Amino acid sequence: MRYSWVIGLLSLLLVGCQSQGNQEEPAEALAGDALPADFVSFYEQFHRDSSFQMDRIIWPLEGVPDNAGDRLTDRTFRWQRDDWRIMKPIDVQSSFQREFLPMSDELIIEKITNNTGQFALIRRWAVISGDWHLIYYAGMNPVRQGG
Repeated sequence: MRYSWVIGLLSLLLVGCQSQGNQEEPAEALAGDALPADFVSFYEQFHRDSSFQMDRIIWPLEGVPDNAGDRLTDRTFRWQRDDWRIMKPIDVQSSFQREFLPMSDELIIEKITNNTGQFALIRRWAVISGDWHLIYYAGMNPVRQGG
């Protein structure tokens, strides 16, 4: 539990970054990651349009809660539509680093890590029935050191 206050602080920082108005990420920043063009436009709209976001999440959404601690091994956790907080663009230039890992043309893993490398969140995006969707979200949690 010694990390609880750190994770809480990081969560507040993340929420703060998410709620800084209409701060939109330029498409050029995402395009540099060799991502499919349709994913880039989807990703931008996902963070700009709350109705679109809710429609493009597979509910209940598989994942891990923020600050999971001992619950990290609970493979039955699902984010629920009624409890969801709308995601806004994250200013990765200030306190975070983002990495996209394209697994195929229809599956992309995104990892956002704080600048110390101690905490991260993970999102998985996939094409389902011809459209991109968020299929997994692991909230901000400590990164396992050494593997």
